[in-house]
Amino acid sequence: MKKTFIIVTAILIATSCDDLEQSNGLISRIEDKLDEAITEFEPTNSSFLFTVFHNDTAIVQIVHRSVIEQTRHDNDEFGLAINLPFDPSFESELYHHDKFKKLNLSKSFTYYEWDGIPIYALDLGLDTKKSARIITQLLSEVYGYDLRSNFEMELLDQSK
Repeated sequence: MKKTFIIVTAILIATSCDDLEQSNGLISRIEDKLDEAITEFEPTNSSFLFTVFHNDTAIVQIVHRSVIEQTRHDNDEFGLAINLPFDPSFESELYHHDKFKKLNLSKSFTYYEWDGIPIYALDLGLDTKKSARIITQLLSEVYGYDLRSNFEMELLDQSK
């Protein structure tokens, strides 16, 4: 009985370590891509679009903060911002919106509407670590993805 307990415990520890490693790997990949955005676009204060995809579906996006009126600075200073729309015409988005509103993190976002669609914006400055943590939290806790899933990322130049 004691051996069985030890084996089961070892399996659980190995699995949780693997989950943590996968999560940290995703966080690192997101940080690296956002560092690339800062390196490439901050010197010219150019706009960009960073998207995290799952199965060819865009899940979360980060843009130059001046693209979003709620996160824009008067001098159009470069920075990262998350813009989260929850289109009520899709049933799954109603569910995701409800889950988002229950997160403590949601209180940090600025709420606004566009054409009847509830949207939440968050200015992240140049903090890629915080940005990556928030993105992974949204992927997991709002959209219900296993962080070990295969996520693709794309960084696009949107010019000035």
